[in-house]
This record gives sequence, C-alpha cells and structure tokens, in this order.
Amino acid sequence: MADLTHGKSIDRLKESIKLLSTSQSDLASKVDSILTQLATLIPTPSSPPRKHHLKLDVSRFNGADPIGWIFKISQFFEFHDTPKHKRPFVASFYMDGLALSWYQWMYHNGLITSWLALLQALESRFAPSFYEDP
Repeated sequence: MADLTHGKSIDRLKESIKLLSTSQSDLASKVDSILTQLATLIPTPSSPPRKHHLKLDVSRFNGADPIGWIFKISQFFEFHDTPKHKRPFVASFYMDGLALSWYQWMYHNGLITSWLALLQALESRFAPSFYEDP
C-alpha cells in the first residue's frame, strides 16, 4: 500500500512540475511580447550626438554688417545643431552696444517670438534700406 501512495505522490509531483514548466514558458513568452511592445514605445537614439572638435567663434554684433552677422550666426547654429527655439537666447550673448540695447527692448516687450522673427527684425532695424528717406 505504501508503494501505491508513494507512486501517486511521484505522479502528482511530475504533473505539478509539468504544469510549472508550461506556466513558466507561457510567462516568458508574455514578457518577451511586452518587451517588444515597450521597445516600440520608447524611442532610442539612432546615432550618438555629433561632437564637434572645432572651436568656432562668432563675431559680436553691435549693429554693423547685419547681413554678414546673420549669415555667420546662422551657420554657427546649423553646425552645432542648435534647436531653433534656443537660437534667439544664445544669439543675445553675441550682441553688444546698440544691438544689445535693441534686443533687450524687443525681448522685454515680447517681440522676440521665434528665430525667424528675430532675423527679420534684425534685418529690418539694422540693414540699410533700399528706399531713400526724404
């Protein structure tokens, strides 16, 4: 009788081990599926950010040669991949004298709304006019 009970216990253990193995396999499959779905939701950088080893200086702008300065600072920002929303702020560090005073007034009055708007305002204020003022 003891052998019969012992045999049933072993059979139950084998069945339990089989169920556990199946459950573990199902769980591993579900975890893999969740990880795959999660990977599509979380963006991963496709390439590391560019590191520039060149030290580039942008001339300071005091109101003279606005077209040349706009070209240089635009090239500088393109080279460094500066986001457009940060460009007006960074550009202000490269202004002096009359240009800085003008920028401060524009900034405090909420007239610096975008990089393009700043460039247009700079050109309008400092570039020579093609029209003669009688």
